[in-house]
Amino acid sequence: LFQIQSLVPVFESSHSLCLGDSYSRQLFDKTLYNFAGRPKQPKTATSTKKEPKRGLSDEAIDKMEEEEKKKKAELEKKLQAQRAKEKPVHIKTQVQKFDVQLTPKKIAQMIQGRTKVKERVFYAKEQEDETQKDQENIQEIAQQVTGAHSLAQRAVEFLKKSSQAQSIVPIQSNLNNMPRREGQNLRNKVVKQFYNTENEVNKQFYSQLKPVEPDLNSVRTGLLAIKMGMTGVWDKWGVRHAVTVLQVDRCQVVNVRKNIKKGMTGLQLGIGEKSLKRLRKPEIGHYLKAGVPPKLRLVQFNVTPENELPVGFQLSVRHFTPGQYVDVLGKCRGKGFQGVMKRHGFSGGSATHGNSLAHRTHGSTGQRQDPGRVFKNKKMAGRMGGTNTIQRSLRVYKIDVPRSLIYLKGSIQGPIGAVVRLRDAEYKAEKNEVFLNYPTFLPNPNVAYAQEIIMDAGEEDPNEQYYHENDAVDGDDNEGGAAA
Repeated sequence: LFQIQSLVPVFESSHSLCLGDSYSRQLFDKTLYNFAGRPKQPKTATSTKKEPKRGLSDEAIDKMEEEEKKKKAELEKKLQAQRAKEKPVHIKTQVQKFDVQLTPKKIAQMIQGRTKVKERVFYAKEQEDETQKDQENIQEIAQQVTGAHSLAQRAVEFLKKSSQAQSIVPIQSNLNNMPRREGQNLRNKVVKQFYNTENEVNKQFYSQLKPVEPDLNSVRTGLLAIKMGMTGVWDKWGVRHAVTVLQVDRCQVVNVRKNIKKGMTGLQLGIGEKSLKRLRKPEIGHYLKAGVPPKLRLVQFNVTPENELPVGFQLSVRHFTPGQYVDVLGKCRGKGFQGVMKRHGFSGGSATHGNSLAHRTHGSTGQRQDPGRVFKNKKMAGRMGGTNTIQRSLRVYKIDVPRSLIYLKGSIQGPIGAVVRLRDAEYKAEKNEVFLNYPTFLPNPNVAYAQEIIMDAGEEDPNEQYYHENDAVDGDDNEGGAAA
């Protein structure tokens, strides 16, 4: 009893005492009443039969008992609903210094000694840490109020930013720099930063190489590139060009084979990067001998001896000049088994006038008994695509040196990520004489070169119509001719 009397003023004096509704208060008083020297009397073994009340019949007594049971059940339901709505009580005592979340039942059990509450011991070190944190907060508040973090300067910076954002975009001559609306990114794209290692790798080779004067029969090497996709670019006249973007990813010379045929030299070029897990033992020895990291693809280009390059040399996108023509060699997409109308462009049969089930057929495939067979290479239905093809005479529109990108006008074969071969166009040799560098582009250390070079769009506007002096022009001012 002495322990309970010492605890009661503690709970009552606490400023955060919140025992909920009347039910919790009754439970609290009941526990004190039962614990303070008036415990419940132990149950004795008595008969379960109830003595009938005087002056009432058996039926009336049964009804009264059923009503009492119903009332007790309703009270229990109400109490359960109240318990579910009740939130746990948050008690902060002043004496024992513990911070525990309790329900009314747990409070009663705690007073009766059924549960134990862990006391929190506050050491002097924790108090010192709290004082240090308070001082730091005070310093931060002082910096925000005074100095560079003042409210006035913040407001001025915010107004400047908002005015810049809301300002009207001036008219620009270059349409490629105009702001565009960003679409919704349906996929989480991984942005990779590309670093061009051309200058670091080729420092040791610049002293060995010198420019060469070409002959009529001189052939220089090509390049390997990875197809990145297509986009649209506007020139200075506002004409839009559809271009294919190719990336020359660490294209290096891996091997040199001399005197292959007719005095030609074979340069084996490699592009990209390959995992060490996918290498075979002969490939490992091949790359170790060359001192070159493993490559994704190896391709050989035949060149004349004067255009030979050393092993390990990394070719740049400056190997091709904007404005020149190139041939693209690669593997086209596979279309599967297709008919003659899609594969060879046949017109097919008539749609009506007695034609039945022969609208898209190829028709007859041979003659009579003589020759009595179908000739080879007859155009018929079969597997389409998936073969090596050449796109001839595509023009280089732009080069981007820091990102190792080449922009070609038009489309090329293959899906995105396909490796293609680029070489000087065979049918445009005369027009390419002005642009080619033999054996490749060799920079001068005393000259600063442009990082992006675009093909010349011409001096005349292609959309402008030309009128002669004698042509009749519609309008009020007909200076160039008589009115019709």
